[in-house]
Amino acid sequence: AEYCDRIAIIDHGEIIASDSPEKLKSDLGGDIIKAKIENKEKAKKEIENKYKVEVQEYKEYLSFEHENGEEFIPEFVNHFKENIKSITMQKPTLDDVFLNLTGHELRDEEASATDKMKSKMRKRGH
Repeated sequence: AEYCDRIAIIDHGEIIASDSPEKLKSDLGGDIIKAKIENKEKAKKEIENKYKVEVQEYKEYLSFEHENGEEFIPEFVNHFKENIKSITMQKPTLDDVFLNLTGHELRDEEASATDKMKSKMRKRGH
């Protein structure tokens, strides 16, 4: 999908975004910061209030966007130093776009055993 001229993000059978991969990624608004922090709920509220960003909670980490991640991380680590287990920064990917737009990761991993079996049967032509 990275090499396409235009892609569409579909969730529950509905197109929720359509544009070039670069435009969709740039619309996220900055670098993606992912941090594993003790007491996620408290940290989420504190990050949202202190840095005025929307924080997403996924599995064991918190994720948010920041314009200048390289400059921001030292301040962030200094503020949460006792509670941070790990932190990463990356440029937005199409996975991040999907996650941001839908609030969840791709559903292949979430598909039920019945859904997986139905898909296999369709592929075999049954």
